[in-house]
Amino acid sequence: MDLSDGLNYTVKEPNVSWNPEKKQFLCCLFKFFEKDLTAYKAVFDSVYEDDLRTFGFTHGVKESTLNTQWHDLRRSSHFEWGEVHLSPFDKDGRWSPFIAAIRRTLATLRIDLPEKARDDIDTSTFDPTLHTSSQPTSVSSNHLNTALSKYGGKECFWCVQERVNEEYIQARNKPREYTTGKGILEPLLYRWSNVDSQGVNNKNLYIAGLFVDWDKYFSPDMISQEKFDEYFSNHIHRKEVSSPFISTFKSMLAPVHRAVRNQEGAIISIIESKKLGDLVYSARGFCQKHQLRIGRYNGGGEYLIWGKVPSDAIICSFKVSTLKQIADEHDDIAEILQLRTIASYKHNQRSLKDALEKRGGYLDHTSGTIIGKLLSLLQVPFEFSGEVGIGMYYSWRLRKRGGPGKAFQEGLNACY
Repeated sequence: MDLSDGLNYTVKEPNVSWNPEKKQFLCCLFKFFEKDLTAYKAVFDSVYEDDLRTFGFTHGVKESTLNTQWHDLRRSSHFEWGEVHLSPFDKDGRWSPFIAAIRRTLATLRIDLPEKARDDIDTSTFDPTLHTSSQPTSVSSNHLNTALSKYGGKECFWCVQERVNEEYIQARNKPREYTTGKGILEPLLYRWSNVDSQGVNNKNLYIAGLFVDWDKYFSPDMISQEKFDEYFSNHIHRKEVSSPFISTFKSMLAPVHRAVRNQEGAIISIIESKKLGDLVYSARGFCQKHQLRIGRYNGGGEYLIWGKVPSDAIICSFKVSTLKQIADEHDDIAEILQLRTIASYKHNQRSLKDALEKRGGYLDHTSGTIIGKLLSLLQVPFEFSGEVGIGMYYSWRLRKRGGPGKAFQEGLNACY
């Protein structure tokens, strides 16, 4: 008998125990750091050294194993892949402990691995309806928790989170029907908030009320269209429930109107919309789709941001008390702003705009100089002053006919 026919003396290669935590960690490497499989391997081997040795890896995992695993997760629309790659590109958000672990491991190993400045991963082929997720393994993950907690400063929670539910399984991988669309969204959006606003609201960060505990964040792609619509409707109806949305407006007049009427520590922020990705939705589009009208409200000019406005998207913020103080100290600014007139109107509607028009028009250079002085005092960065200034020109009805000419921009620039 030829023993070689019945026995296999080939040494079997060990398998990685791909629990949810490892998959998320791998996806964070691909999402937030430039692709370098050699560096990825070194970091992965170091963080999961004890676990890999337990399963027979004496020299760590192969680079090709990491690459193949990541592509397999994407191809199969795996839950953990979507959980990481469909979330906002936010290094201070949910994945910050993983990012911190990667950074510190790189520093320890003296590896220079550049971080990405933007998310360049193609998620268009991800299909939640093909959702797959690994069942929990029988292997204890205590040592894995320790591997990450020694970097993040607290116990790892990803291994024990179970956030797979029917809404995610039933979710549809298609754009919401009232998304803004490329080229339609205004370059700048404006937000107001005060002490009564839900969520986190400060000059450098906004987080929606539903995600105050950011560990519980989920992307809109992980819920059904019906659930998304329910959240949207609750928000614009101002129901007293936690919302995943943050209200913003395409005109500064709307938040100024609300801020001067509501006070209570109100702040106004100017937001660069391109830093928000695709998580911005038109309230008017929603109202049109559902043939919805709430009193006189039809969603015009309002955009809802899902989840969070990160600090790098906030151009500047100022208190409404600062705006009022500037107006009190500068008669020309007070005359243009008309804060008392704005505060006297309950709604930002046609009647308010008619009242602003009665003030009379300005020569372009004059209005540009006054607006430029105001924006400079509010510390609006010069590179955005033109866009903000032109927006105010139209919103405050500084001239009845035509748009701002070259003289307006010259007057504005002269103040910086």
